[in-house]
Amino acid sequence: MLITGTELFDSVSCGYRHLLINQQEINDINVFPVADGDTGTNMLHTFKAALAKSNRTGSVARTTDRMAQSALIGARGNSGMIIAQFFRGFYEVAKDFEALSIKNFIASVNSAVSFAYDAVETPVEGTILTVMHSWSRAINDAWQAQIPIPLLLKRGLRSARAAETLTTEQLQVLKNAGVVDAGARAFVYFLEGVDQYLRHGVTDQLEEPPSSEIEHQLSDAHDQLLERPVFRYCTEALLLSCTVAPETVKETLHGLGDSLVIGAHKETMRVHIHTGEPNRVFRKLEEFSRIEETKVDDMLAQYAAIHERLSDIAIVTDSSADIPQHLKDALQIYQIPQLIQWDDRSFIDRISVDNTFLLDTMLTSAHLPTSSMPSSGSIGRHLEFLSEHYREILIISVSAALSGTFRTYELAARELRKRDYPVHIIDSRRNAGAQGLITIRAAEAAAAGESAPVLIDRIESLIRRSTILVSVQSLESMVRGGRVPEKIGRLIVRSGIKPIVGLAPDGSGAIKGIRLTQNGSASALIRRFVRAWGHEGITEFSISHVKAPELAETIASIIEQKTGLQPKFIQETSPVISLHAGTGAVSIAWISEREHA
Repeated sequence: MLITGTELFDSVSCGYRHLLINQQEINDINVFPVADGDTGTNMLHTFKAALAKSNRTGSVARTTDRMAQSALIGARGNSGMIIAQFFRGFYEVAKDFEALSIKNFIASVNSAVSFAYDAVETPVEGTILTVMHSWSRAINDAWQAQIPIPLLLKRGLRSARAAETLTTEQLQVLKNAGVVDAGARAFVYFLEGVDQYLRHGVTDQLEEPPSSEIEHQLSDAHDQLLERPVFRYCTEALLLSCTVAPETVKETLHGLGDSLVIGAHKETMRVHIHTGEPNRVFRKLEEFSRIEETKVDDMLAQYAAIHERLSDIAIVTDSSADIPQHLKDALQIYQIPQLIQWDDRSFIDRISVDNTFLLDTMLTSAHLPTSSMPSSGSIGRHLEFLSEHYREILIISVSAALSGTFRTYELAARELRKRDYPVHIIDSRRNAGAQGLITIRAAEAAAAGESAPVLIDRIESLIRRSTILVSVQSLESMVRGGRVPEKIGRLIVRSGIKPIVGLAPDGSGAIKGIRLTQNGSASALIRRFVRAWGHEGITEFSISHVKAPELAETIASIIEQKTGLQPKFIQETSPVISLHAGTGAVSIAWISEREHA
């Protein structure tokens, strides 16, 4: 008996579809290595990627080659990386055959499991790896007994199910939660789909799950008191034309985090690691090869969404908003990073690029960087996750007059709205500190139990009562980026004077004044703030800066002397804002008690 490329493709397809039906259950029991509720989604995405670019009618060699390459490029998360290397290992034997004999099939399976283990820096038993090993051992034993392949795979499935059950006793975190390992169960579901293919072929019995209204519910496992992630960011990078050995990359990244998994196929490599320093990880990887794609998920924010929700309404903003990390954590504000494009490389705002790298490296190069909105698909992935854990999503976007991010939010929300899931998107008509203050107030109100309609009215009032003024050293970047009118902007740039920039009621940039020196510009900011405090009252304010902490502290001290007010925060602004504001810029943002005259 020979296994053809078509049969191999169809069996993987059936395994994928059975996994799809059970995706949510897998997410619900996901507690290891991090209780972030996405193992089912990550594995499903990886299997789907493996199938999407594969040829159903090709040879086993071509089919497994395409599966290995596509799975690696599309892999997500720790479990997805393991699946990608499983495909790679299978290919390493299958690449020499048009079709597989039982003997060569067994050898391919053994290679697949070996590669899966080797991909993980520190393999842990009681996980998907254990189930893979038990499955392969059972089919090896069955083959030695000359059992036909349908019965051989049936025995393998039975052994995999038994190994899955035992995972609860093998890892303490699983025992505490009373669940089996999510990756282990997902692999068993995949094998069950393969078994259905063997019994029925590709039939209508393998249906897509029915669409239904999203419900806010979690399994009993998520009621357990589970540990927070040790490292904040789940970080991934895709490297092309990479010829360095995975072992060398493991040595280089050792000590920067945990859950390190490295997958490789030919000259393509994907790296997955949980770390507190994504920027350092990416800089080290760039020593080996160009990074084609990066992904960083905030696991602490995901953990809070799953286990510690303050509200049924998710408060979302983008990285243009200046909000200290401790306030984002305390108020559970979900921040979606924007992007900075430099040459053919893409950097994640605040995460894979900081102001030092931006100002010292990017802005001194021949090719200047530009800001960019994340793709609607990327935003959609964030929103899909939040929709599984909140009843509603409320997004406070950077000014639509300054960025296309607002429009991208609208595009990303379409799929959820088609399912009647409520996504509210508000154009803040502000950025930086003003956008941050508005978002903080909205999150506080959401945590206090306000409904979405009341919150929206509150936010619109806050927008009308908010102001931001920026003292910049040069308008060059703002003119180049279209933040201020080019004609007057160029005139000010040539004169060398220091402008004060603000935002008009519609959120577009506007020049509010000019001064001859930085000190004069900063003094003008203070005078305008004190005048607003006297005329309209000010409930709170913040100060943001671009590598000018001493000036920011001085401004805060003078304001306190004159008004008795202290800033809610002093924050270095995001690189995507710094790109236009430039080194030395300082801004004051505030919310007045009354709407502006």
